[in-house]
Amino acid sequence: MELEKQFSKSLFFICLVASVSGHITMSNPSSLASVTEITPGMPFAINCNADAIGLFGQRDDMIMRLQIHRMLQGETQESLIVDFNLYYDEMAEQRKTNIPPGRSWVVSFPDVPSSILGHRNNMKLKLEINDALYSDAGIYQCTVTYEAYANSVDAVGQQILTAKAAVPRNLFISPTPRFSDSHRLSKMYNIALTCGADGGPNLEMSWLRSVPSSGDFLSHPNPEDIVDEDPSPIPYDESSLMRYRSTLTVQVYSSIFFSLTVTF
Repeated sequence: MELEKQFSKSLFFICLVASVSGHITMSNPSSLASVTEITPGMPFAINCNADAIGLFGQRDDMIMRLQIHRMLQGETQESLIVDFNLYYDEMAEQRKTNIPPGRSWVVSFPDVPSSILGHRNNMKLKLEINDALYSDAGIYQCTVTYEAYANSVDAVGQQILTAKAAVPRNLFISPTPRFSDSHRLSKMYNIALTCGADGGPNLEMSWLRSVPSSGDFLSHPNPEDIVDEDPSPIPYDESSLMRYRSTLTVQVYSSIFFSLTVTF
């Protein structure tokens, strides 16, 4: 049995300031997230702080809007999570959240003005994700929109969060029917080999076969002999790992060995 780990991602911080005349890129001195690597089942937070990401030279009381977006790994479009708009519907503020169903997320609005006509210094949004999943890895972005005469100006800070790759747990291969070392199967006998493991969403299983008479040559069994079950949740487990099962049915006609590769 061989374990292959294929996981390599990078981390960087940028702050992009966009104006009517072009774009300026500069380093972001603060982190948006409370972690740089997501641990499934553990909480983390995204802090959208106008002071930390703010556009230099602008006054705090010119802030019009704060937003939190994210773009998950493998996706090409970002999604809006939180939108706090101070100039919505004739000077009435709007607070909009887009929390996926069934997720344990909390959005809070610390340090916001009691009146939209008051000063908007120290404005912040906070997103707390209390049930982190592997699939939550991606780019998280905080946008601060300022009023600038007849135009609006955006200051953007973003951060990449990776997900910790967990070594699969509870690996096993079990034959049906079961037999001991002293139990010899007759030729042309059908046997089912079931492999199981608990792992993240990128876990893949593949079978290889080897016939001793052919040397060390490894080959893939016929695809029609393999049945892969859909991943299923693990009861009473809060790690967000999934349960995987793969069954290979073979006909015994000579000495033969099978190996399983689990990639995550």
